[in-house]
Amino acid sequence: FTLSSNSIAAQDGALVAQLSGLQAAGLRVRSGNLELQVTDLFDAQNLTSRVTRNRVDISSAASINSVSASVSGPFERLAINAQIDGASAPALTAAGVQPMGVNADVVVLPSSQTVQLTSATARNGQGLVARGTGSIAYGAGTLNIQLDGDAPLSLARGALSSRGTRVDGNAIFSRVVGGRLDAPRTTGLVSVTNASLVDPLSNLQVGNLDAVAGFEGDTISIRRLRGRVGD
Repeated sequence: FTLSSNSIAAQDGALVAQLSGLQAAGLRVRSGNLELQVTDLFDAQNLTSRVTRNRVDISSAASINSVSASVSGPFERLAINAQIDGASAPALTAAGVQPMGVNADVVVLPSSQTVQLTSATARNGQGLVARGTGSIAYGAGTLNIQLDGDAPLSLARGALSSRGTRVDGNAIFSRVVGGRLDAPRTTGLVSVTNASLVDPLSNLQVGNLDAVAGFEGDTISIRRLRGRVGD
């Protein structure tokens, strides 16, 4: 069957689903529990998401190829597992980052208007991996998400291609996104160990490059930077 519209609401202990472009296979309600298997949730290149009281429009900022999801449990504690293929965004594509595959487990608690992110992992074929946990209180309009992961420095080659600059190594990052949904604040660290950089235009070569940087909001501070210059 197909459901249409664009919202989900909990009313008197029942789940009222109004979704755009939803194709569902296997819907069963038993003893107050919802068991739902969903495939091809979004059959479009652009995803539009709206959150009650704190609207989030990402139709021009994200795209996906396909989504599959399973929903189970009592209405007061819905457990959702979602698998997303081909998640991307224009800024990431412009930076040369390939689309990501995402697997996420969340718990929706309508009584407290909270979504708990139990675990989420995103990765792509370039070796970029990100993991996250935390919660979003959509009723209060706040969030607290912890992220960590690692990324190959070779992802920066696209941005540096005009200079012919080559970077090798790996970066490890951790960050916390908190505050209000309409004005989130980010803090965190990124570190690089035993990396190398070659810039032919300046004839600069740096090896054994170690660096640690902290960021808070739009401010970045270099806490450690050292390396060996020359061949």
